[in-house]
This record gives sequence, structure tokens and C-alpha cells, in this order.
Amino acid sequence: MIKIIKDNKEFYIGFFFIVIILLTIYCELILNINSHFLYVDGDALKNYFLFATVSKFGNTSNINYPFGESLLYTDSIPLISYSNYLLSKLSILNPKYSIGILHTYLLSIYLISYIYLYKIFRNTNTTPWIAVLGSLIIALGCPSNSRILLHFGLHFIGVFPFLLFQIFNYSKNTPKKNVIIIIFLTSCYYIHGYVGALFSGFTIFYFIFLSLFNKKIISTGISLGLISTFIYTITVYYFDDNLWRSPHPSALFDYLINIKRIIPFTFNRYISIHDNLQLNIWLWILTFFTLLQLKKIKIKNTSIVAAFLSGLVFFIYGTSIIVRFQIVLDLVPQLQQLRDLQRFGWISYFVFTSGSIIYGEKYLNKKILFPILLLGLIESINYQIKIINKADFQENIFSKKNLKDSISNNFKASLFLSSNFKENTKFNLKHNLNLIQYQLSYYYEIPPINNYLSRHSEVEQHIQKQFYIPIAKGVYPTLLSYVNKTDSILLLSNIRNYNYIPIKKLGLNFYISSIEDFLQNPINLDSIRQKADYFDPLTNKSIMKIINDNKDGLLIDQFFSGRITSIPVKSLNTKTKYKLSIWNYNYKQDSLVFDKLVLYQNDRIISSTSDFTKFDIMSNRWGRLNMNFILNNNIDTIFLHAERSFYNSPFIIEKILKTNLIKKKRKQPLIFNELTITTISPIE
Repeated sequence: MIKIIKDNKEFYIGFFFIVIILLTIYCELILNINSHFLYVDGDALKNYFLFATVSKFGNTSNINYPFGESLLYTDSIPLISYSNYLLSKLSILNPKYSIGILHTYLLSIYLISYIYLYKIFRNTNTTPWIAVLGSLIIALGCPSNSRILLHFGLHFIGVFPFLLFQIFNYSKNTPKKNVIIIIFLTSCYYIHGYVGALFSGFTIFYFIFLSLFNKKIISTGISLGLISTFIYTITVYYFDDNLWRSPHPSALFDYLINIKRIIPFTFNRYISIHDNLQLNIWLWILTFFTLLQLKKIKIKNTSIVAAFLSGLVFFIYGTSIIVRFQIVLDLVPQLQQLRDLQRFGWISYFVFTSGSIIYGEKYLNKKILFPILLLGLIESINYQIKIINKADFQENIFSKKNLKDSISNNFKASLFLSSNFKENTKFNLKHNLNLIQYQLSYYYEIPPINNYLSRHSEVEQHIQKQFYIPIAKGVYPTLLSYVNKTDSILLLSNIRNYNYIPIKKLGLNFYISSIEDFLQNPINLDSIRQKADYFDPLTNKSIMKIINDNKDGLLIDQFFSGRITSIPVKSLNTKTKYKLSIWNYNYKQDSLVFDKLVLYQNDRIISSTSDFTKFDIMSNRWGRLNMNFILNNNIDTIFLHAERSFYNSPFIIEKILKTNLIKKKRKQPLIFNELTITTISPIE
């Protein structure tokens, strides 16, 4: 043992150094590994809840009432959380320690990354101390490291060096190596779909480019990425029994790599730790000095070339400048869940940084190289400090033996009643009610209704809205096909509510209601029409004649801007605030949150409203959208348009061909019916 350490002293010194760095920076987390959350804002609390829930129950039926949720569409790191569940069934593990286990895994990723980066550097004949410095810089500076705060599955991008090491040494082409890579890639899919897809995609491209030098290796190598993707795709299809989930998620191609993401993080105070690719000052300086030696550089390592070209493809794809691989996305719709293109740059980060160090070491004077790498180490440690400064170390609510109050688990679900939430110390009461909802689910198996998920079923979410949005009179709510209206639900509120039976639990106002009593009173549409200052049926079939699944109405098929109607204003007053309401039909359309209504007068916008999923009245698949407006004058006609931002998600070639893009048609037209304008109040 002593001889092994002595022969590899540089590696062990580096390993000791990264352990000290982690102990120093994450000291509070390590000392409270299971008793505290690292962070609870954004998606963090939800993901802690999902991980703890699967670790305890082995499923996610205690969320998304009344439908439950598919395990693979939650950020619960299923491979680990479900393993925790199986171990708990064997009495090997207590699920109350699941958060501590999660934190241990997250911290261990830094060590795995360091170990395999060092192996890669040494296999390419990089000197030991340069290998140590390079491994520390890249492992600590990886841009996915910030996800240790909230997107825990994405933090596993840090184990990419393990894959890189395996495929760099693939030339032996042994069955054992094939099995290791397939198991690894498939496992990564069940950690997080992004991780598996990025790793498998890189593997496929790597072997495609490697085939330029060795054609014998292409078929076997590419199959490694394809097999893992096929296995995951089949399991997602088989286990997802929710009503409908869009294969084209919101914001596909929106969060791309741009200039601000590649500006060195050290000097950029105006960008989040989550939005930078950590291509920092040290890398730009090293690249500059290495390029000065361009005439001397001889690239003989085909593995590095193949990896660089693959990383370059990922980077270009992330910028959305040239390619989108739309054919592949159409063939494998699950891959469209990779909507944040910046994350392709995480893979490029490993390739670009390790490659620059390998060639910088070969062609630069050590007196130049060492100061550059020391700067890089300082920048990476600074990044880690920025990450930990975001932490808030809140109490782990899933490690308690029992809550101070007992609650019957006869309740079918919980729902918090929204009101004017005020700040309550560091976190507002809405956040605290969310904490209670998650505890009710975890301890009493009472699922929340209005929790949110990253990949929800749009159809299910639409039906769930009927819990708190009134239905048109005479329409049978679709919701009642999925629930028993006599079942009781638990309501959480920060104010006294006299409409429901109160119970005092956990220091909060809880209320009991049957689903039937909780549903809002139906709205008489005839009454709305009679009170309207202006009424336009838009088509010869108004909403009063529309049944649940009837989608007759005015179709708008222009993708970026389509005129719905023109509205004469002579009967309206410039000194009055009005509400325009229009019915919209939801039929499994994609990305409705990016559509908006815009009202024009004299080519000027006088009002707009975004998100075609926010209604005040529903008629099952129909929902009423609203916007307030004040006229500029009562002479010029106003025009109502349905629009989508041109710059929201356009391919750069589409931007160049803007004239053709304006003519672009929707594959799923918007459907509208019955417009009314009513007075809100006079303007003094």
C-alpha cells in the first residue's frame, strides 16, 4: 500500500487536496448530511421530495392527484431512489436517511471526476503534476456542479470522465468493455434522462468520427449508445400510463448557448451560476498560447480528435446555429425532453478543457503553463464558493420520526388555498404551505393536487384546474370521471375560511371539505352574454352549443401572428377600463404557454396577455382567456391577434429567412370561440 502511494504520490496529493476543498466548502452540509437540505428554492424542494418519496414508497402515486405520476418523468434519480426502496424492504436501509444518501452521492461525483480525469491525462502521457492540476480544475469547475443545489440528477454529468476513459480505451474491443459501457449508459438514463441522452449521444458521435481512422470499430461502438437509448425509450413508453404527455416540451430550442454563457464567469457578475459554461480566463489564455504554437502541433491521438469533433458538434448544436437533428428527434420523441441546449455545452466543457491541457502541456513552456493552471484552480474554487453561498441549509422535513400532530389518512388529497401571501422571515408562507403538503404526502400518503412537475401531462393538468376554476353551467366536469365527489380533501390556508370545516393541525389552519362542496359554483354563460358591452360569436357555433369534445370554432393557423377578429369601438368609452374575454380550446397542443393575445389600436399595443393555459371559467377542454384594456380613442377599430414571439425559439437560418418564417403555419391550429367585452370600472 505504501509503495502504491509512493509511486503515485502526485495523484494522492491531488486527491487529498480535493477532499480538503470539499470538507472546507461543504463543511456544514457534511456535518449535517441527513438533517439539512442544501437548498430549497426553485426545483430543489420538489426534487428532494421526489427522491425521498421514491426511496420510501418505490413509486410516485402520492403526487399529482388523482392521476399519480410515472416514475421516469420525475427528477427523483430513479436508479438510486428505487434502490433505496428495495434495500429498505430488505431492512438494510432506513428511508429516513435517504437525503443523507443523496448528499453523499452528490459529493462523491467530484472524486469520481477527479480520478478518471487523472487517468485520462496519464494515458495521454501528461506529466503527473499537470494531470493533477488539470483534474482538479475540470472536476471543481464543471458547469453542471451548480446543479448540486437543485437539479440533483443533472449533477451526475460530472461522471462523464468515466465514460471518456472507457471509450478512449475501447480499441481492445472486448465483450467486457462493451458490457461496462452499455450498463453505464443505461444506468445514466435512469439517473436522469438528460444524462443518459447526452452520454449516449456523445458515444455515438465519438465512434462515428473515430471511424474516419478505424472503420472496423464503427458498428460495435455506435451500437453501445443506440442500445442504451432503445432500452430507455421502451421503458418510458411501457411505464408511462398517464393520460397524455407532449413529446414536444415547452421551450424546446429556447435555452441555447450564447455569448453571455461563454464569457468567463470570474468577470461576469450579471449571470447566474447555473447559466455559465465555465469556459474561464485560464482556458482562453491557454488556448491563445497553444495556438501560437500551431505550426508545431502534430495531432496523432485519434481518440482526442474524435472526442474534440464530437464536443464541437454538441457545442454547435447547443448554439442552434447550424443543426438541430430534427429527424432524430422525430424518430425518438423522448429525446425532445432535452430542451435546455446549454447542457450540450457541459459535455463540450470536458472535451475542450482536457484537450487544451493535454496539448498545452506538450507545446508550452512549464513556466507559462503552471501559472495558467494555478489561475484555473483559483477560478474553479471561486466557482465552488459561489455555489455554496447560494445554499440556505434548511431543515430536512423527511427525517423526522413523526409529526407532532396525527392526521387521518382518509383524505384523498391536499390543496392549499392561494391568497395574498406575505413575506414570513426568509421564506413566504406559500413556501411553508408547500412544505406541509410534501410532509402530508410523505408521512400520511395524502397526495398534493397543486404541486408542479417538470414534465407533467398537459391533459391531466387541465383537468386538475377544475378543482379551483368554475365550470360553465350545464356542463358535466371531466374531473368527476376521475374522482369520487363525496371524498374528503384537506385544505391549507393562511387565513380564516368560513366556508369549510376547520381543524387545527401543525400550527396552521386546516380545513376539511368534500370534493363536491369544494368545487366552484357553475357560471351561467347566458348571464355573461347579457351583461356584455360587446358580443361576437366569431363562428356560427357559439360556446353554448359546444359539447365537451366539440372543437368547432375559429381556426388560427399562422405560427407567429394571426388576426382573430376586428372590433368596432364606437359603442365603447375611452374613459372606461374593459375586460376582453375569449374562449380557447385545448386539445393536446404543444407549448401553449408561449402563445399570447395581443390587442392593437393604430398599430400600437393597448393590451396583451400570455399563456393560453390560464382561465377564469372552463367548459372541460374549453377555457376562457381574459385581458384588460383601455382605448386610445373611440374612432379607430381595434384588432385582436394570437401571437408567438418570433425571437422565442427560432433557428438562426429561420431568422435569416424571416419573410418565409412569417408565412409559417401551425401544425396544431389555435381554436377560438365567442368573444365578449365587459366594463370593469370607469376611469376618473
